[in-house]
Amino acid sequence: MEPGIYPSKSIRLDWTVNQMDHFYKNYHKYHLDPSYEDDDVESEYDGIAVSMKSEFELDAATNIENGAAHASNVSNDDKYSMCGLLETHVKKKKLASICSRVLGHWEWVSNIASCSGGTRIIVGWDPNCVNVMIMEQSAQAIHCFVEPLNGDLSFHCSFVYAHIHTVDRRSLWKSLWKYKQSLRNSPWVILGDFNSTLDPSEKSSGCSKVTTAMSDFKDYVIDIEVKDISMSGLNFTWNKCPGKVGGLLKKLDRIMGNVDFLTSFPTSYAHFLPFMTFDHSPAVFVIPEVAKSKPKPFKFHNYLTGKDGFILAVKKVWDSDIEGFSMFSLASKLRMLKKPLRKLNFDQGNLFANVEKLKKELATIQSAMVSDPFSSDLREAELSCLKAYKEALKDEELFLRQKSKIKWLSEGDCNSKYFHNVVKGQINRGRISVVEDMNGVHHFGVSVEEQFVNHFQSVLGKCSKVLPINNPEFLFTNKLSEGDAAYMIRYIFDDEVKAALFDIDNNKAPGPNGYSS
Repeated sequence: MEPGIYPSKSIRLDWTVNQMDHFYKNYHKYHLDPSYEDDDVESEYDGIAVSMKSEFELDAATNIENGAAHASNVSNDDKYSMCGLLETHVKKKKLASICSRVLGHWEWVSNIASCSGGTRIIVGWDPNCVNVMIMEQSAQAIHCFVEPLNGDLSFHCSFVYAHIHTVDRRSLWKSLWKYKQSLRNSPWVILGDFNSTLDPSEKSSGCSKVTTAMSDFKDYVIDIEVKDISMSGLNFTWNKCPGKVGGLLKKLDRIMGNVDFLTSFPTSYAHFLPFMTFDHSPAVFVIPEVAKSKPKPFKFHNYLTGKDGFILAVKKVWDSDIEGFSMFSLASKLRMLKKPLRKLNFDQGNLFANVEKLKKELATIQSAMVSDPFSSDLREAELSCLKAYKEALKDEELFLRQKSKIKWLSEGDCNSKYFHNVVKGQINRGRISVVEDMNGVHHFGVSVEEQFVNHFQSVLGKCSKVLPINNPEFLFTNKLSEGDAAYMIRYIFDDEVKAALFDIDNNKAPGPNGYSS
């Protein structure tokens, strides 16, 4: 076969993985599928690309030690209970001595048995902090079950180092999907180097086309229902040519969790560190101790407008006489209304638990009807339970729709699970877990709040002398004409105000007083 002449895509789609692998390795110049242009890593060699070898070559143990030391600088307590070392390529005969040197008294496991060119993944853990059970391993992943000894929740953890070739990664996507099926509703976090981006925006330069490699990766993420954990630090995690001008930067490394993990560990976060002498950014994943919950501020939930007590509660407050300007009266009544609305919301109970409860009751009644299809009591019970179940489903969907702020799905589509997943992902990604002050020091936990207060006090909380302005006219270079100025202060009718307010989407984020639009 002549170089550069390839079978059509329709023919290649019918090939097996072995056929594709043979073709790419024997007939393509760079051993890649010619339709894929997303494989930027040139080779797997001692943790760096071949183009970096001469300038950054280190022995494996020193390389690993430097990475571990660099990662430890980000934490304020330096307490780590587990680590994953990727792209080590340590040979079998040196594996034990290097792990002993780097990990000390920690226990460790590698996937050397599944690798042909040296160890790809090493997982280490402190036996005084966690118990780790290896569930499964391959050349591209090690799956573990992690049980903290302090009594915290257990979870599944997968360390991933994906192959550099798109075709070879497909076996990883399939294995992760299979592993997900065995987890049921268990928390699961995936960490590592996926050697692919999810979106064209996750690289510093190059074509904005969505490649097949991206599509494969995105399909896998959707299939196994995982989302990026809240992160800080570097957005691009891989540097193709460190120390050189014009090197390509990409986000190849990420930490993702399923909905159960985001629910169980809502304060977890990832921090990606500077590259230093590496081509990849070392990542630190933190699961903070569960803090005491604070009282939640008032938020009005739109689903309450359909409840029987809503109109009565509003009317009772609105009929109150409050002296003062109209705006003061309105603000006062809204403040007074918070207490009865809190009670009305509390009386509805747990919306999600109510859905599950009514679902089980309806299933029980309908099962009984099969045994006694002519029972009028069962028919009436089913009718009543079915009505309550549909109402509970509607309340749940309205509640989650408002929190997720998703607009493009139709009401009544029963997308509660989708909304729930979106909300969990938004809560985790929207949380600020670590900040860096002006001196380059990282702050965590309660210190984050203090740093925000200190920052704005330094900007807005200090008195300073203001020089008088003798001629303020020069400050305003652009001015309205007399006609435009008159139009700006024209009379506004009540109907215009009402139309503008009613035009605001009901699911917009609430204002400072907790009320939605």
